[in-house]
Amino acid sequence: MLNITVESKKSLVQAFSDFMPYKIAKKKSLEQLISDNTKIVSLSLYYDMEYDFGYIALGLSKNTILTQLCIKMRATDMSLNNIVDLNLHTLILKDTISLFITNTKLQKLSITSGVRGDISSYIKNHINLKELYIDYYDTSNMKLDTLLCDAISKNTTITKLTYRGDIYGCISINTTLKSLHIDIEHITPSFYKYISSSTTLEEFVDIDYIHGRTSIYDKIIEFDNISVISIGFNKPTKKILDWLKRNRSLRWKSQSMFITNIYIGLVSKSFMLPPYVFLEIYDWLYPDNPYTSHLKKINMIMNLQKSVQRIWKPDESENC
Repeated sequence: MLNITVESKKSLVQAFSDFMPYKIAKKKSLEQLISDNTKIVSLSLYYDMEYDFGYIALGLSKNTILTQLCIKMRATDMSLNNIVDLNLHTLILKDTISLFITNTKLQKLSITSGVRGDISSYIKNHINLKELYIDYYDTSNMKLDTLLCDAISKNTTITKLTYRGDIYGCISINTTLKSLHIDIEHITPSFYKYISSSTTLEEFVDIDYIHGRTSIYDKIIEFDNISVISIGFNKPTKKILDWLKRNRSLRWKSQSMFITNIYIGLVSKSFMLPPYVFLEIYDWLYPDNPYTSHLKKINMIMNLQKSVQRIWKPDESENC
């Protein structure tokens, strides 16, 4: 499967020609070339498609293999129901909303826009969206910021949020968010407290981090957040390192207790699960911890297995 970037109509035709000579491929319509291709799964379009856009749109709407699209344009009206990862660069957001408003399969959405539009209702009600990246050049409309933040807080499917913009309207985040990337200079005191008390947030990153600016992390430590295990930058202070180490240790303590309970609940004297089989079941039941290796979990499961076998081993004295 291929990942393709095109910057001209010629390179687009060549990319979708499926090894046909260019002279033959260019005689076919763009719609047919794109819709028939079964090798390209990711496409980045970086050229003025003014005269070709209609054909490209039709081809993309019929292509069931391509699932990742990065597109740069001014305005469009296109239905993309097979795309799960959409990266959109546009001057005016409202002119391109149709790219994602009807796509119920979309799992990752990245928007870079000069003039924002209200997409809060879409964000709030989308049932499959897991990752959201927002970057607005225009920071003049605080009402839209508030609407969007409210929508994000109500969408419980979003687990990763990157927000390059003002978030003064934010007072909360959803209860399933695991990764948050924002400019900490834009965080209000009430949002400080909300982040600090989160029990699901694992990664908290200052996207405009300046070495030495650690005030927000100090505040989170003061509120004694126990869920954050990654801060996304190098050379943190010893205080922050100790805090992260403590949180990772607490995460493993909680995880090891869960492993023990699940293992005891699943095994019996006549049925002993192999460690790797149990680990597959466990990782399915419980989100994987990026700071706990499979080896560490396997070793614990094997020790559990040995302990259980000792308990169930018959007393040799009874057979004398």
